[in-house]
Amino acid sequence: MATPEEIESCMRSILARLAPCEISVGQNDSENQTAHLLLQHDCYKSAFDHLIEKGDRPGLFLVHGQIKPGGIDHAWIELEEQDAVYDSTLLRLYRRSCYYEIRGATSTHKYSYWDAMRIHADAQHYGPWHSHSTVPHDCRNGIIPV
Repeated sequence: MATPEEIESCMRSILARLAPCEISVGQNDSENQTAHLLLQHDCYKSAFDHLIEKGDRPGLFLVHGQIKPGGIDHAWIELEEQDAVYDSTLLRLYRRSCYYEIRGATSTHKYSYWDAMRIHADAQHYGPWHSHSTVPHDCRNGIIPV
């Protein structure tokens, strides 16, 4: 298991690689954000919590997918109107295409607000859901396989 120092070093490396993709949302305290990164170890829960915080908004999706290296399961938020990704484990907003390229991200399922609420209630966990859900993965119910 990685030490807190190794985790912090890894997170700083990821942040540095993604820096050109970052969308500035105003003045922030990056020192506090970096310290908070160590607490954000469950991407599924933190992405789901962010979706709840933002509420039911058009073009806002909870995304389950994978990132490289190694095809690691991961969750993030997509904001279609802004063509952006919010990574709740990094606490940053990124240009979508740049994020996908640098993280090697692959989106496997997008969930609307209400579908995420329903599936979470049924599954009783934060994800991934696509392998545990009995809900068909199609556009009719807001779950968009990619």
